Amino acid sequence: MVTILTPTYNRAHTLPRLFYSLLEQTTHDFEWLVVDDGSDDNTESIIDEFKKDSPFPVRYIKKNNGGKHTALNVGFIKADREWIFVLDSDDWLRNDCIDKIISELTSNDFNYNSLSFLRVYESGEVIGDPFPDGLNDFLDRELFKVKGDKAEVFNKSCLEGFCFPSYDGENFMAEAPLYIWYGQRFNTRFINYGGYICEYQSDGLSTNSIINRYKSLNSTLYVTEVKYKAHDDFPFKARAAINWWRFKSSRIAMKKEWRPPLVYLPIGMLLFLFDLVRGRRIPLSRV
Repeated sequence: MVTILTPTYNRAHTLPRLFYSLLEQTTHDFEWLVVDDGSDDNTESIIDEFKKDSPFPVRYIKKNNGGKHTALNVGFIKADREWIFVLDSDDWLRNDCIDKIISELTSNDFNYNSLSFLRVYESGEVIGDPFPDGLNDFLDRELFKVKGDKAEVFNKSCLEGFCFPSYDGENFMAEAPLYIWYGQRFNTRFINYGGYICEYQSDGLSTNSIINRYKSLNSTLYVTEVKYKAHDDFPFKARAAINWWRFKSSRIAMKKEWRPPLVYLPIGMLLFLFDLVRGRRIPLSRV
């Protein structure tokens, strides 16, 4: 019923913990699909060892390095089950998590196209905010300003029209375009259940998100443009426009067909200068 989709890159040291948490699940009614985004460690040999005695199917696909978003593109196509649960390679699950997911998906009142629940630290503390009442889709989650990474289960058939774009030489794109696209079309059940345990790595995407956004500038400007166009809510649009100018300021002569109103440029430039003052390793270029 469920494909657990794990995009990974050089996480051979954390994958065993994730695998053992899957072994300890109270149900094994799932497949585990690992999409390796061009790792140069021993990820493949570790997955081969996992396959030998696994009580659930384990599949491994290796691709050229292009970033997590491109690994998700592959996984969305290659998943064999009706529902796709994205589980990062440095995180793990409570032993009742898959049982809880299946229970929600098969309940009589589940008339939704996706399921979202909480990520927590190992201590049990919720990452960001719990879900308030009144959320119907991922756009609502943005408008209600629910903070923190969450766990998501998507309907595979609903994802057939979606694909992250990719840009040559860039390997980072925030996942907001997926949530906006999905939220514009489908509804979501939100539950305050903390079955996904998260550990942020010092070299991880979340920890280095600002630097990664400057390094993958085309991807970042695409994300902020999508955000700007997604809502009529003024604070949301303003935030997206300011961030567009913030990151665009690192490459002044770079031409773009679309840009937000110039009124947001001064604040964006100030944020860019603040990033420089803070000593972030921003790649600067005139083109």
